[in-house]
Amino acid sequence: MALPSTDTSRLDNTLAVIRTLRDQGSVARIDLGALNGISSATVTSISAELLQQGLITERPPETPRPTGRGRPKTLIELDPNAACVVCIKLSINEIQLVVGDFSGQVRHSEHHAVPTLTLSADDLEALLEEKISTVCAQQLKGFQRLAGICLAVQG
Repeated sequence: MALPSTDTSRLDNTLAVIRTLRDQGSVARIDLGALNGISSATVTSISAELLQQGLITERPPETPRPTGRGRPKTLIELDPNAACVVCIKLSINEIQLVVGDFSGQVRHSEHHAVPTLTLSADDLEALLEEKISTVCAQQLKGFQRLAGICLAVQG
């Protein structure tokens, strides 16, 4: 069943706000609207929802307004600890595991030389499960949730 157009527009706008925050870092709500071509009311509604979900945080303004008039802009930014992903790249004779945070930064990366060509499918599956479990146990402390695990295979 297709989503109503208002739901898809809302999702598109939410993803645009998240993408802009990921690309630009801290941004004022009014600037998010201008950067994405969406209304201030929409940005306010989306940011309230993202705040409630714990995906963004507010930062006090770094400097007062140059004119000294009006309220300074409150900046919002992604909370890097809101979620993380674990990515596995399986190549010939190598496995790479990476943990990325919600702001798109790599928090951990490790490489393992593994004789992948000589492993059976069951042995490779067991090895991947063990490596993923170890990374999760050691690296996911402080994140609110694990958003996903992805696997990329050479070829």
